[in-house]
Order: sequence, then structure tokens, then C-alpha cells
Amino acid sequence: MTGARAVMPGPRKYAVANGYPYTTTAEAAACIGISTVRMTQLCRRGQVPGAVRFGRVWMVPAGFEWEPRNTGPKPKNGPPTG
Repeated sequence: MTGARAVMPGPRKYAVANGYPYTTTAEAAACIGISTVRMTQLCRRGQVPGAVRFGRVWMVPAGFEWEPRNTGPKPKNGPPTG
């Protein structure tokens, strides 16, 4: 996903909080192609807008958009120049 936005389709199972539908991190992660653990990390760091925690479970707004920061390869360590 280089430069592309991942848009999660509407949820199959959802909870409603504050009038908005939410889905689990597992379902959201599957929709955008990342692991559940990574999705939880993103929620914890505040990188998923609108994500809220209900007890031990993170819930993600249905239809959220997520844009990866840097998906390119890491630079190789070459010999010093100069």
C-alpha cells in the first residue's frame, strides 16, 4: 500500500457508542491487512482517530480511514562517504 489509503467497509458486528458504530480491532485489522497486535499498538499510540477503549477491548469507528506512514524499504547501511 504505497501512498494508498485503506478504508474499512461497514462492520458486520458492531457496538454503538455515542451514536456511532464501532468494530473490534481484529475485524478492523483484517480489513486493512495488518495484525491484531499491530492494530492494538496503533490504538494505544493514538494513531487511529476515534478509537476508544471499553474495559480491556479497543474499539475502532466503523469506516475509519488509515494511511500508513512509511511503507518503503529501510535505507541500507553502506560505507561512509566523504
